[in-house]
Amino acid sequence: MVAHPRADRGTFQGKRIGRRLMLGFVVFVLMLGRFSSGSALAAQNDQFFGSKNLSVSVSFPDSGLVEDEQVCMGIFPAGTTDFSAPPLQSRCMDPGAESVLFEGLAAGDWVVAVPGFGTQMTPLRYQGQLVSTSIPEQEGMYDFGISVELALLPAIAGTTGTVQVNVFGCPSGTDAGGDVTAWETACDAVASGIPISISGIGTGETTAMEGVTGIDGTTAGRLEFSGLPAGAYQLDGELPGNVLNPTIFIESSIEGETHVIGAGDTLEVRPSETVAVNVYLVIDEGKNTPGTTPTLLIGSPESEITGGLTESEARSLEAQP
Repeated sequence: MVAHPRADRGTFQGKRIGRRLMLGFVVFVLMLGRFSSGSALAAQNDQFFGSKNLSVSVSFPDSGLVEDEQVCMGIFPAGTTDFSAPPLQSRCMDPGAESVLFEGLAAGDWVVAVPGFGTQMTPLRYQGQLVSTSIPEQEGMYDFGISVELALLPAIAGTTGTVQVNVFGCPSGTDAGGDVTAWETACDAVASGIPISISGIGTGETTAMEGVTGIDGTTAGRLEFSGLPAGAYQLDGELPGNVLNPTIFIESSIEGETHVIGAGDTLEVRPSETVAVNVYLVIDEGKNTPGTTPTLLIGSPESEITGGLTESEARSLEAQP
């Protein structure tokens, strides 16, 4: 029997409607399963949320974060084994910050992973840590805190930094403010024979070195301290007495930027970093004190300059004995 076109068409339509119903049923089952699993996951996560807050204070083994760097950390429920998965909460620290705050947590056991996903640092210099903590179930107590001490990676911990000191002499009346280019242009004489020392606390050890700026050649007015553990340092010098308070600029091999540093600041040295310290001494025609006296250049708010400075025809400034 030859089917009637309409009947054949009706059969085709019936098959198509049947397939649509079957497809709709499959989609419904999948959505129901997803809704059920989502509801179960939400119910599971509900146990981790509450009214407690956890502050995590961080101490750095070096001078800490610099511009364009950040350290992030995540908090996980105790018992987590896959720390590559997204944490319950994630917080990040920018330069100058000392702590992060995880809010709305339930009482119980937690693990803080640091550094975590989102950390921006090239190369990464801090060891990864899993810090376990417990938030007690105390009524009326909502804010808790822990401290985390970061540690340098073993490959970096043994790496030292360098400080290069350059001392220049400037004509009387020179005052270029914070314009390093103007200082470089005006002060083309070097200060030779200036005793300089560096001291401070490096990575787990005390470091102290001393030397004298070069007399001639490429080392004239220059002195280098190498093998310095990462840490904060103080710079001292025996400066001549016929100069004004020095203007000091520092330049880091990491950031590549030059900026003024005050007498009350500390000199920070990081692993593998070279810090150039450029000291500009302006002659004061009204002073002529012979000899030199120890002077704190960086590391103390008090800075007094004594001694004697003379200008030579070779455009080199030397300290008088």
